[in-house]
Amino acid sequence: MSLKNNFFQIFTLILIVFFSNQILGQNKFATLSGSGNDNFVKLLWQVNNWSTNLDGFNIKRKVGNSDWIKLNQTVISPEINANKDFSNVEKDTNEIARLQNKIQTLIASEQIIPASTEEYLAIITKDKKALLSIQGSFGYDYDYALMEGFGLIDRKLPKASSFTYGLFPVNNGKEANNPISTFRFSKSSKVDFGLEITARTSKTIEPKELQILWNYSRTKFKDLELAGFEIYRKKRGSEFKKISKNIIRDYSQVDVEVFFLDEEIEKNTIYTYGIAPVDFFGNEGKKTTVVFDPTLKPIEIKPPEIISIQQVYNPSVQVKIDWKFDKSLEKEIDGFHVQRAFLDSIYKLESISNLISPNERVFFDNHSKLEGQTYSYRVIAVKNDYTTFSGEKVLIYTDLQIPPTPTGLQGKWINKNGKNFIDLNWNTKSPSDKVTNGYSIYSSRPSSEEILKDASIPLIKINSYLYEVKNLKSAVWKFRIVGESKNGLESELSETIEVLVPTQKMPNISIWPFKVDSNRVTLNWDYKEIQDLKGFQIYQNDKLVADSNTLGKESRVWVSDSLRYGEIYNFQIEAISQFDVKSKKSKAVKLKAKKKK
Repeated sequence: MSLKNNFFQIFTLILIVFFSNQILGQNKFATLSGSGNDNFVKLLWQVNNWSTNLDGFNIKRKVGNSDWIKLNQTVISPEINANKDFSNVEKDTNEIARLQNKIQTLIASEQIIPASTEEYLAIITKDKKALLSIQGSFGYDYDYALMEGFGLIDRKLPKASSFTYGLFPVNNGKEANNPISTFRFSKSSKVDFGLEITARTSKTIEPKELQILWNYSRTKFKDLELAGFEIYRKKRGSEFKKISKNIIRDYSQVDVEVFFLDEEIEKNTIYTYGIAPVDFFGNEGKKTTVVFDPTLKPIEIKPPEIISIQQVYNPSVQVKIDWKFDKSLEKEIDGFHVQRAFLDSIYKLESISNLISPNERVFFDNHSKLEGQTYSYRVIAVKNDYTTFSGEKVLIYTDLQIPPTPTGLQGKWINKNGKNFIDLNWNTKSPSDKVTNGYSIYSSRPSSEEILKDASIPLIKINSYLYEVKNLKSAVWKFRIVGESKNGLESELSETIEVLVPTQKMPNISIWPFKVDSNRVTLNWDYKEIQDLKGFQIYQNDKLVADSNTLGKESRVWVSDSLRYGEIYNFQIEAISQFDVKSKKSKAVKLKAKKKK
């Protein structure tokens, strides 16, 4: 029963949206809508759910509070019949003949399948999706609503300026007392949807062919719930004649030009074309006209000329192209494209810009590989008929942009939340530095003197970094930094700094050997080489008697002051770092002072 193409699938959705507000607002299983002018009104009903006892509908009209007048002779029920009596829904004999011819052609070409009312109802009462799909084809062509029993055209309009139509369900042969849905129509001398259309013509190379091109707002088109366009043509002194065989439908979602090809123009003839928007009911809005005059000479367009090309920072490295073009010719072009090629492929210029507005005269090329190359640029003007006018090519060598060397690098060890870090900071970049995009760190491990880039650290965007260190032994870390550009080019390495990281745990120490000589004691000890060792501290009976200022890191022996004869003494030693990290005190050495001989 439906069209054998994909249009009806698309328009099923369109019609559901088209009527959804009315259906939801009235909360009814069927909704009546319409559109027309002073001569006729086209009516269409959308059925949301077809019950098993529903035979069809009667359409009535009334003016004000007067009685309802039925417009159809018999109940309008769904069917597809090659011999359908269209006089029940249409009174114009020419239109009836056209519809009869159309349905017979569609059936013969198997674009639609014949179905009696009983067969039709058997499907739509059981399958709601089939019902909606069938009605979707009405958005493709209102004629299908008339052919299948969902539409009626009222051509005998009352003199009143407004009147109301009612949709009366007929259930098991009995008409409802009240309409299930109503539609109020007000006359208007002209249909003007308010859709702004810009149009032009373009001659092809074929003698009898001419393109009519137009553009419009897709958003406005959708809001107005329009279906497409019809194209008209006339010569001077004659009336418009429709030359589009079907409604021209545009499915693009963006505002691009639509075209119609007129293949029957006569040589040296001036034509006026009319582009009329059409709604789902086939009603046409106000025509937008455009004239084709073959006697007019083509306007000579001088190509754009590049007047300046230079490497700039905006804020990254870019090439700025300025050009000049006759302002009076802006209306003759769609815009400009900027093209570019490497020097070694100068004859393969490719567009690197979207279409630039006709009133613009500058473009910034921010391609990521602009440095250290020679490029060829040109600007082309694109005419309304898509012909182009190319300017001369201009060469430019783009210098390598190396960031300046960072300065003021400093570092110190800090402990934060129980972890060790080296707090690195350096001078911020100057306001004139447009190249530096961030910084990278070079460091040396304690086991190596080689300073290498630390690839595990992401590009640093500020002028400081906390560098975590995890070794327990004291070590000297060396650091340098570089600036990096957006293209990954590095500056010279900064000065090298050294930062001492403290030992986290000092090795144990013991006293050996020792001796008592008269009333003095001599303590000896041995200890490992430690980077940050400050010295040693001696405790006599738990009292500090010699600190690291006395016993420096080179000390390995200590002689006590005079001891009292006969008294017992305990001696202990500990190591201490420059960062006040201490070892455990050694095991106590217990001894007794001897009498001096």
